[in-house]
Amino acid sequence: MIIGSKVQYITILPSLTKFQEEDIERSVDTFILLTTHLAPRESPRYDRLGKVRPLLEHIQSRCAELYNPSKHLAVDEAMIKFQGRSSLKQYMPKKPIKRGIKVWVLGDSSNGYFSRLEVYTGHKVHVERGLGAHVVKDLSKDFYGKWHHVYFDNFFTSKKLLCDLEYIQIYGCGTARRNRLGFPDELKNPRLKQR
Repeated sequence: MIIGSKVQYITILPSLTKFQEEDIERSVDTFILLTTHLAPRESPRYDRLGKVRPLLEHIQSRCAELYNPSKHLAVDEAMIKFQGRSSLKQYMPKKPIKRGIKVWVLGDSSNGYFSRLEVYTGHKVHVERGLGAHVVKDLSKDFYGKWHHVYFDNFFTSKKLLCDLEYIQIYGCGTARRNRLGFPDELKNPRLKQR
């Protein structure tokens, strides 16, 4: 059934109180206002997720309110399968889902629940250097000063990131690439003991 206006939508829900009707109407008005006042593509303020950003932020804030993750968290990339046309679609040949929308996620290591996510929207000039460190710090910002343990793979790991995490009171642990900038020389060719 297609309903033409928000007033008709509200009137078909008989159990709503007057306060709930006004709250829904205010939400619809806010969404319409936000989606009609988007920055043009040429503008530096342009956001590729502008139309759904309020929804994503609302979901993230509700997750933060309703779920308290354990001390052990993991940051990784995930792929949401998507077959249609979108400028957000990525191709990653080494992933089980090869084409889709790439998201950075902060998950609880004990149960796999994603408490935060960030959609990768493509290259950003001012952030791209040190992208992995930026992603880890941005996703774990709710846990600054709480000494949570954050685990990540070698895409994110760097000496600078681990120092930054210690400074903001978060334990960091990740696999490392030997050729990464700042990797200690004495660890590049470790000698294993023979048994």
